Amino acid sequence: MAQNDINDDETVGFENEEEKIIQYLNRGTNELDVVPIVGMGGQGKTTIAKRVYDNDVRAWCSISQTYNQSELLQEIFSRVTGSKNKGYQDDDVLVDALADKLRKSLMGKRYLIVLDDMWDGMAWDDLRFSFPDVGNRSRIIVTTRLEEVAKQVKYHTDPYSLPFLPLDESCKLLQYKVFQQEGCPPELRDVSLEIAEKCKGLPLVIILVAGIIKRNKMEASWWHKIKKSLLSYLGESDGCSLTTMQLSYDNLPDYLKPCLLYMGMFSEDARIPVSKLLSLWIAECFVQNIESAEDYLMDLISSNVVMVSKREYDGKVKYCQVHDVVLHFCLEKSREEKFMLSVKGDFQPSDWKENRVSFSFSNPNSHPSV
Repeated sequence: MAQNDINDDETVGFENEEEKIIQYLNRGTNELDVVPIVGMGGQGKTTIAKRVYDNDVRAWCSISQTYNQSELLQEIFSRVTGSKNKGYQDDDVLVDALADKLRKSLMGKRYLIVLDDMWDGMAWDDLRFSFPDVGNRSRIIVTTRLEEVAKQVKYHTDPYSLPFLPLDESCKLLQYKVFQQEGCPPELRDVSLEIAEKCKGLPLVIILVAGIIKRNKMEASWWHKIKKSLLSYLGESDGCSLTTMQLSYDNLPDYLKPCLLYMGMFSEDARIPVSKLLSLWIAECFVQNIESAEDYLMDLISSNVVMVSKREYDGKVKYCQVHDVVLHFCLEKSREEKFMLSVKGDFQPSDWKENRVSFSFSNPNSHPSV
């Protein structure tokens, strides 16, 4: 679980949706309320939540599909108070103590808590009594892909289903991600509109496509080649993000592909220390030295498959992360190419045919059966 820093890049689109969410936060009941935002992966739920992330006391927490209750409470408590709670050995004692401390730390304060990417209503059941209601219009934003989860967390406000980006905003986002402040040349505007239409209003798809186009952004023939590729890659919206990731992956230079797949070694929502990541790349012989490794990382960031999470004061990238759609692609592709095996439960050595294995458990005391 990691707090999501606001990205460096300017965001485009969703101005009307942002205003609606702000109205939900500022108007209505004085009681504690939950604002559920529903949409498919890559549709922009997290982006909207980031824009309205401002209040007296605030905390942002991403919830992985295999979350741990004590870690979840610890993360929120740390964000709210700026401190860490340690010293409990028994997990049940830790959960009870953290829940009580979190509730006390929020008592009497107006707060905004963002619970990003909730997959299971049980996570809400584990947290709900830690959020006090003292009639001061405190709010909790929950983003989820699942309508049933949105209904389960609802208090007073009905779930808000995030619409797809309209074509004009899709084209504006595509052009911005390709050209930044330069502006799109007139001779490329028509083809950019045609490509934006193929992205079906999904911001993640638009951003991934922009990362491909950027490599030869001034060549009209390249834009038309990408448009033609989209016709063969993209099907229904539900699989649109993953198939676009395949297109992005296919267009990466061969030397970057193992570096991207290696991101699957890290857990969902993890903020990855760049110094650690680059050292691992060098140890794996993906790259020979730190300078080249830094260049590789910047190439992946420029391709929009890796995101900047936090920068140093001098502008260098300190932490990076990947969208969960990108992570899912890396895990699937790694297994397909026998690059890496990701294990989330009991493990039999006979199952291991890959060169690397990554273990992930919701219970920190669990371990693989080998």
